[in-house]
Amino acid sequence: MIPFKQYIREARSQPGEPVEGLDRFIEWMELAKGDLMTPGLIADIRTFIDKSGCPKIKFERLSGALGISTDRECVVSSSALNSSMTQMLYVIFHELAHQYQYSKHGEDFAGDIYLGDKPALESAKDLLKIENIADRYAHRIVKHLMDKHNLKFDGINLVYKNYTPRDIAAHVNGLRYMVKREGLTTVEDVNQFIYNMIKTVVKPTITTNDK
Repeated sequence: MIPFKQYIREARSQPGEPVEGLDRFIEWMELAKGDLMTPGLIADIRTFIDKSGCPKIKFERLSGALGISTDRECVVSSSALNSSMTQMLYVIFHELAHQYQYSKHGEDFAGDIYLGDKPALESAKDLLKIENIADRYAHRIVKHLMDKHNLKFDGINLVYKNYTPRDIAAHVNGLRYMVKREGLTTVEDVNQFIYNMIKTVVKPTITTNDK
């Protein structure tokens, strides 16, 4: 039997393997941002995505979330396409930060938050730490890319900056209740449950060019 962590590593995209959906993902960005998506910027974005270990990436209409990352895929809300260039890239790279975390730690790096028995406030602190790390990573990479490609950096609305552990604890408690109600026992099941809650069936709509 393959050890669980080895299975997760093997499920991740390996160096040289194509990321499923990447070409279409880039096409949506080009449609939304036009000439701002220069060949050099596109190449850099591709490199970051390839190195993240992300097996699959896509834009999708989501409700109440900017994105979701699992060990199987990275889903970015199509609403990001209608944001400024800076904010769009922030949303993408925040989710990609989680892909790097999966590649480094395996699927169970955050599993204890919703399936463990730690007090909700302690798990909320863990979750907030994970999200703030992703925010800092996204801010650093986006600022670098915008400067490198001579694009205006508008500043980023960091989603988790003003949240406290107590704010997040309510979310943890609510999801734990639903996890128990549904009889979920694995991180994969929890991720699928969250994804099913936030996805919609409406196709993405985008504007053309960044104003």
